[in-house]
Amino acid sequence: MSRASAASLLSLVESYFREHLVGTRGASPHTVRAYRDTLRLLFRFVADRLHRAVADLTLDDLKVGGARIPRAPRGAPRQHGRQS
Repeated sequence: MSRASAASLLSLVESYFREHLVGTRGASPHTVRAYRDTLRLLFRFVADRLHRAVADLTLDDLKVGGARIPRAPRGAPRQHGRQS
């Protein structure tokens, strides 16, 4: 996996924060920090599941429902999810 892929993911996230959240949506600094912290947790989670460094993640690694992130086995305890 190339550094260019990781850099493009990081640049996409930075662009989202700067252009969309702040520029288009007029988000407050508190909102930007909350989004940043949430994405940081997501990136750590995905990196741990894929046994990679956060800097090596690509946009494809974050696709929902893809085969990239192994699913928990059925009947496994849920963590941080909604209760059914």
